[in-house]
Amino acid sequence: MYKNQSLSLVMPAYNEKEAVAEVISGYKKLGIIDEIIVVDNNSTDGTGEKALNLGVRVVKEPKQGYGYACIRGLKEATGDLVIIIECDGTFRPEDVDKLLKYIEGYDMVIGSRVHNDLNHANANMDRVIRWGNFVLAKVMEVFYAGDYKLNDVGCTFRVIKKASLERFVDKLRIGGEDFTPELTFEALKANAAIIQIPISYQPRIGESKLSPDRLHSIRIGLKHFFHIISRRF
Repeated sequence: MYKNQSLSLVMPAYNEKEAVAEVISGYKKLGIIDEIIVVDNNSTDGTGEKALNLGVRVVKEPKQGYGYACIRGLKEATGDLVIIIECDGTFRPEDVDKLLKYIEGYDMVIGSRVHNDLNHANANMDRVIRWGNFVLAKVMEVFYAGDYKLNDVGCTFRVIKKASLERFVDKLRIGGEDFTPELTFEALKANAAIIQIPISYQPRIGESKLSPDRLHSIRIGLKHFFHIISRRF
């Protein structure tokens, strides 16, 4: 519980057996999470079974795709506040407190990874990715955000009020890895109040499921741009 509000933690997961136990343990140690939901997105390495043995709730999402797993988890969450994170250890449990400090005045508090002095040297946030996220966030800011300032379009780590989430969760459609901006612009279209807070970004645990080359990052950035523009017009 946090100030008499129940907390749900949503973790989309695809073949994260190496990381899932450490990540779950880190968030359990905070002592404030009421519900942990691991959304097993067709893992073949026993991720779901391992999470189940750790005493958390495991939900199967048969539609393959990061976005589908996120949407399923957001819909399954029962807490007054919903926290969504990665299941790979890239976010620090301690930063939950940073985001929660702002939730009273906002509908959604989003982490920001573009502050390089807070990021681990080996985190997957090089100059191209960092500036790409910043530029796309500014495009979204112009089209959707009004007075709200955005600087990282791709950060998953966020806290959302359940009552606010219910206003737009059924409009979430993107099932792939380019889902995250949709979560922001659908919230803004539903008149949700949003703020971004600097957080730390760490190296992932285990092998990445995404291609490490910059061309792949550019392709994802172009997808983000297309969705931002197409939804606006």
